[in-house]
Amino acid sequence: MMIKAKQFNILAIIRRELTEQLLIKVDRGANPLRANTLIWSEYVDRCNKKQLPIIGANLSLGNIDANSFDRESEDLHLSQALGICPDGEIYRQISLAKEKLNREYYFSGRSLSKYGEFAGIEEVRAAFAEYLAQWGGIVISKDATFFSSGEASDMAQREIEALVLWLNEERLETSFLTTVPGYMPIINMARKAGMRVITLECSEANNYFLQSDQARQIVQDENIGVFYIVPINNPTGTMVSADQLSRVVRQSYEANTSIIFLVDLAYITTVSEERAHTMLAIFNNKEILERTIFLTSLSKSHAIPGQRLGACHTIVVGMNECLRIATESGNPCHSSAAMLEAVAVLNNVNKESVRQTATVYKRRREMMIDTLKDINRLTNQELFINLDKLKTDGALYVYPRLGKNKTSLDLFIQTGMLGIGGRFFGAGDNDQRVRLAIGIHSSLEIRNIPLQLDLS
Repeated sequence: MMIKAKQFNILAIIRRELTEQLLIKVDRGANPLRANTLIWSEYVDRCNKKQLPIIGANLSLGNIDANSFDRESEDLHLSQALGICPDGEIYRQISLAKEKLNREYYFSGRSLSKYGEFAGIEEVRAAFAEYLAQWGGIVISKDATFFSSGEASDMAQREIEALVLWLNEERLETSFLTTVPGYMPIINMARKAGMRVITLECSEANNYFLQSDQARQIVQDENIGVFYIVPINNPTGTMVSADQLSRVVRQSYEANTSIIFLVDLAYITTVSEERAHTMLAIFNNKEILERTIFLTSLSKSHAIPGQRLGACHTIVVGMNECLRIATESGNPCHSSAAMLEAVAVLNNVNKESVRQTATVYKRRREMMIDTLKDINRLTNQELFINLDKLKTDGALYVYPRLGKNKTSLDLFIQTGMLGIGGRFFGAGDNDQRVRLAIGIHSSLEIRNIPLQLDLS
């Protein structure tokens, strides 16, 4: 498809106006992801009204389109193996398992329609405990595992509220340390709960994580009570090395033996179990484990974003009572349907299918980097730099550096590629990186991005 220069200019003007709107929305407190979604919708609407071609690609959405697996030529069976496809055998098994468990509860007098145990039913907690052991190598019993369902960050919100209660009861510092670029919703939750948030900007050279001497110093200087750790970084997709994580955790603990480590394992299945177990080995140390809280989620690992199923695992003494208070003050009754879904999915989806899901994500990340190289070649510009050195260990994103004096908004204006700029992940004014999501795009669609930009 070839379009006239005049149309290109009109599209660039539209995109420039929309980027100005985006900045205004974010300055007024809008979530950057939602703001991006809104301006893309507005872009499509304006193009349609003016009968202009929609030149560009929306790569800001970080969620998963499970149906995209069926657009992967090598993975036509994967949506069936994960129990996503309604016509598949695993889907049938999951449905039967949910029905069987519901019947057992009903006829035993433990009907799931009643208000239940705040921690979730025993079968759910046992399934999540096994999940943590399988994928993370961390053994925490079902009695120290707490289930949640609801919004995307329901478990995290509940845990942070429980943390504040626990820290206040223990008369410990409520200061909250996190690295940036990082997952801003968690940071905002901590602030909303009244915690003093300390952020430390980190570089790609250090896997977007602290160095051990930094950790000791900042924990001491800032009286850090909670250290939020994402071993497979969101938004960068970079994995912290086992040695680096071990040294930082050890130094932080020695600087404050009362510190709590809040460890987010949402992306744990996007690397191999062996690699994950090695990375997380430091937490199998008894004194460290007794100061650690793990968060797990099925939305990424099993490609079921519609089912917001997550768990909290911790043996921190007294944390269960604070979790109960945080749960019952906000959401006293779990969704029975989600409880059943969690058990059925964890017990009936073959683990090899989850490994294959990680392979799909890996292929898409690699494909995105190849596509970015193609875009550089076709535009005869270095829109993206240092692509051969770009780290993409896990997760659903790539996080490339843009060319000199380029920002994510410049990229959208010039090409129509819409991603989330680095500035929106707590990286100050540094917008020379952009997060591009691969979760909803098949490999073929990623390879076709140059066509969407009319660069062929």
